[in-house]
Amino acid sequence: MLNYTVHAMESMTGILQEGGFASYPATERAIEEIVTLLDKAVKFELPDNGAIIDREKSLEVLDPELLHLPFPVVALEYAYTDESNIPDGSIAVPKRIALCFEYESNANYLLSNSALRSHPSLALVGGIVVIPVMFFQGMWVPASWGCVIPREDAATVLVSRVAFGHRDHPSFSRVGMTVMPVMLEACQGLIDQFGASHSEENGLKDSLDEVLAAVTLMAALSCSNVGLQDMPAPDKLNKKRQKSGKLPLYGYKSVVVLTAQAGVGNDDLGGHEQRGVHSHLRRGHIRRLGDNRRIWIQSTIVNAGKGLLDQSYRFAKKSSP
Repeated sequence: MLNYTVHAMESMTGILQEGGFASYPATERAIEEIVTLLDKAVKFELPDNGAIIDREKSLEVLDPELLHLPFPVVALEYAYTDESNIPDGSIAVPKRIALCFEYESNANYLLSNSALRSHPSLALVGGIVVIPVMFFQGMWVPASWGCVIPREDAATVLVSRVAFGHRDHPSFSRVGMTVMPVMLEACQGLIDQFGASHSEENGLKDSLDEVLAAVTLMAALSCSNVGLQDMPAPDKLNKKRQKSGKLPLYGYKSVVVLTAQAGVGNDDLGGHEQRGVHSHLRRGHIRRLGDNRRIWIQSTIVNAGKGLLDQSYRFAKKSSP
């Protein structure tokens, strides 16, 4: 287990106790709330880059009515290794947490008020708040900006095309993201120096990976053959940590594909061969069934042994359900 959340809580609590943000009261309050929300959150350990399933395809299939987290507050931990998608001028941060919460059930936080000011329709339709937390220069800190995803008809809320790495990524308009300030004093300083439009655009870019992690989780869990598996906290290690005065490590959830689900045939799972087709990798994707269910099709080799693959692929080891 990555155990990023407990280390982030210890790091930020230490900074607060040392008075590291005493001159920035709004930021200090925001970090206090982030520590509280991280403790409250259901923790998830995601694959590298938060890519449970194809990240870009997740945006295409995620309908507005499916914009619901599996729990009111979640902390999505993952290691970021895909440096090819880092925007120009940005710094790679390999350890990431996407702190996500439902606005409706957490409206009493000042962070929720910041989200509401950024997107007033949250009061009517609700939505999801996403706050990036990352390990940077030897400490865990939240990003200056987070994102709000309103829960309403995607056709009524559009955002301009957003550069994702070195490519335009218009699909984000489907979820109507809006940037929100997290570290208020820092955000105001950026706005004063660079202007609101430029600062907010950069804030949106800096939050995209965490938004993708949240969207991909919701898209995956909308599939009828995808479920959650519990990874309990290590009791022996926690006893040692308790004696040392450290916070206990948490239990985690991971996402698993249930390939033997009743009512889903072999053809539905993409395991059949096709005549006259050379061997190739069929990448994982979501398939809609006739009864309006959706299932996740894992990556598979089609017609194995009937021709050489023309590319090399790296497969990540998956745990059994």
